Amino acid sequence: PELTPRAAALGRVFVPYVTGERQPGRPDQSGRHGFYIRGPDFLALRGVGGFDLAKIWHMLIIPDAATAKLSADGLPELSWVLSLQPTHAPLLRRMRAAARHFLRINRSYFLARYPPVLAGRPISHWLDEDNLQCGFHSVPSVGYLHMHALVGPITEFGAQDKYLARWVPLEAVLECLDAGRTPHSFFAACGSVPTQPVALAPSPAPQSPPLAATCASAAAPKQLSPCAAGSAAEPLANAATCLPRAAEAVAASSQSRPLQA
Repeated sequence: PELTPRAAALGRVFVPYVTGERQPGRPDQSGRHGFYIRGPDFLALRGVGGFDLAKIWHMLIIPDAATAKLSADGLPELSWVLSLQPTHAPLLRRMRAAARHFLRINRSYFLARYPPVLAGRPISHWLDEDNLQCGFHSVPSVGYLHMHALVGPITEFGAQDKYLARWVPLEAVLECLDAGRTPHSFFAACGSVPTQPVALAPSPAPQSPPLAATCASAAAPKQLSPCAAGSAAEPLANAATCLPRAAEAVAASSQSRPLQA
């Protein structure tokens, strides 16, 4: 995969937000404005209305200016998933922990706002923290690293092939980084991007083999953690126990914005 010149140039879109020049969103048109999470080294915002990938909630979590390492021309060094290094694994875990905390404190808001059943599953299923889908697009449209946090079944917009085929789950990225490899070397060894569409269909999807088995030729220099196992169809059942305590602690230190019913 390659970051297109257009996407690289669009990396400047988030710069005014992370530098504090202005707040994201246009409340006069969509009611979406400001940051929904303020973490120690990241921020979370919502995208433009009509472009959501999930029906209940779709949030973009981005590194702050210092973490993204802005260049003199305003472009971030941390521009997409292939920019990640093993040292970024704690950052990604902090992002996920904060997204789960946001979902937890706003559970009652979502319960009051959405029907009891969505896409054939009870609303409680979609609001389960373990079913929060986090991931990246291997070919993003904006060249500033942003992790998608999706709650609920995917929208018609999100179901387009160009989004599903490019989806890379956070677990796949962490498996790679935890093994001491960069996503770039991992994808190159596999021969293609190990895309795993977000499994939000009403019927259970078939189990997918762990990435270590899918890309056996790209064996890690050290044994992968059991937490790396799992599938795109079902989030890791033991995700909470696999989450480092440091990542859980950052959820409490992050400022999540309660939604108004």
